[in-house]
Amino acid sequence: MLVRHAGPESAGVLAERLKRQVREFNRRAGRPYQLSISLGFATHKASTLGSVAGLLDRADRALYRDKRRKHEEG
Repeated sequence: MLVRHAGPESAGVLAERLKRQVREFNRRAGRPYQLSISLGFATHKASTLGSVAGLLDRADRALYRDKRRKHEEG
């Protein structure tokens, strides 16, 4: 997802909103398993954007760091 005109706090707000929605879904679903979400964010200033592909690559690397962190925490 690309978000334009977002402030520095936007990633944290969006992450918490998505995590809260997943927790609520798990609570209501009553399944024997829980869904989880991993997120990766990358930001830039309009004047420093080299390419959208580069931005997505940074976000993808952040996503996999989040996945590894969750796996290590168990």
